[in-house]
Amino acid sequence: MERRELYIAASELGFTSEEILKLSKIFHLFQDSKELFQIQGESLLSGRKSKDRLYGNWEEALEKVYHITEKLNIGILTYEDSEFPEELKDIENPPAIIYYRGDFLKTLSYKRMGIVGSRKHTHYGENICRGISKDLSDLKIVSVSGMALGLDGIAHKEAINHDFLTIAVLGCGVDVIYPKSHSKLYLDIIKQGAVISEYPLGTKPMNYFFPERNRIIAGLSQGLVVIEARERSGSLITARLAAEQGKEVFAVPGNINSLYSKGTNALIRDGAHPYLSREDIITFLDIKDVVKTEKIRDLSHEEEKIYSYIQNGINTANLLCIETGESITFINSILTILEMKGFIQLEGADRFTITSML
Repeated sequence: MERRELYIAASELGFTSEEILKLSKIFHLFQDSKELFQIQGESLLSGRKSKDRLYGNWEEALEKVYHITEKLNIGILTYEDSEFPEELKDIENPPAIIYYRGDFLKTLSYKRMGIVGSRKHTHYGENICRGISKDLSDLKIVSVSGMALGLDGIAHKEAINHDFLTIAVLGCGVDVIYPKSHSKLYLDIIKQGAVISEYPLGTKPMNYFFPERNRIIAGLSQGLVVIEARERSGSLITARLAAEQGKEVFAVPGNINSLYSKGTNALIRDGAHPYLSREDIITFLDIKDVVKTEKIRDLSHEEEKIYSYIQNGINTANLLCIETGESITFINSILTILEMKGFIQLEGADRFTITSML
């Protein structure tokens, strides 16, 4: 068995990334790979259930995984492969192996930003997420998220809708679609980016896998944007991991009375950068080939409608509510997007003025 096969076989037999990397360090001491698994592996594991894994048939494990990867066009990168992302080697508890579907290597040739947020979210959060994802796509920056319900899924969808790449890091095997409602999204990401996982093929989602995979989202990203987060959300775990890895963390400011903004506002209080416009990312990533005065010209139907009202003098949130019949929450979310895109600005207490013509 070659070193690369050690990684794959050990993964399929249930060894963790930490255990696999320990086995790889003493691989050269053993003539017989079976002996490596049974003798040295036993010193790495504890508990009868864990030790039972050592006596699995690694030849069969390899045969099985090669059959599935060929059938589903799944790629495998081990820690020692030259294409393995260097960024992931530098994080605490690096993955020993990455399974992927799609063009993962292509996504690694671009700058990347993580986008995370609540499964349950506000209309404001959704609009901000769509705007940020579109901005990243326009700037040729790959969005990295977790394909979860809510804002993660929206981030992936917007990247696809705007014809750019996205990476989904799964908390299950790369051949398992979770949640099921994202089946179409999963297939779309494979066509326009990659889905990846460190877990063996066929692994079902477990609660503790999702916090674990967050270190990979942070690791693959140059920076991280948190859009909405409750006080004890998984998004805050990702933010903490990103900060520990030395990555810049951006948080979208929100209503101080909203449950969904308590986490992001706390991040800003504790030192995260407030995300106010795409200029923040342009400056952070030092994108020199982008004209910084460029505006995003294609507005959604709702944004263009509100813009037109302001242009015609209906320029406060209350007046816009009366004129359109929409809720104040909806109006404020659209106003925020128009501000972020540089089309309007707030003057005085509540009056908006046009700053850029369509």
